Amino acid sequence: MRRVLVIGVAFGVLAAGCSHGGALRGRVVFQTGSGSASTGSIRVADSDTEREHGLMGVSHLAPNDGMVFVFDGPTTASFWMKDTLVPLSVAFWNSGGTVVDVLDMQPCTKDPCPLYTPTEPYTTALEMNMGWFEHHGIAIGDHADLSTSSS
Repeated sequence: MRRVLVIGVAFGVLAAGCSHGGALRGRVVFQTGSGSASTGSIRVADSDTEREHGLMGVSHLAPNDGMVFVFDGPTTASFWMKDTLVPLSVAFWNSGGTVVDVLDMQPCTKDPCPLYTPTEPYTTALEMNMGWFEHHGIAIGDHADLSTSSS
């Protein structure tokens, strides 16, 4: 995903370091109506450069791998799948941790690529393999908690 008010989905989760020296990793735990679900250790995209590149070029994600996009404040920026090779689902949540939307996104290799825009402003978005959120029972209104650490 690229950012022009479009956030790019496509950065190697296994690629080398972040803009701040070491790779920032995170884990997201969701509280759902039926319990909790969590990701594995995921890459954190917290700079414009990382958010613009996203998961572009990644040909495979392990079952609990993904990328979380962290913004400084509420945004309505759209995502797109330009040059992203695997189908993804994305969950968006607000500053209070409430999931405001979950969308499925298909790979796109040539313009024009569709835009994926959540229904409400958000501060954080998490991309996982397509169907991950549905498989784990995560829906609008559930709660997300992101914890981060340097690696």
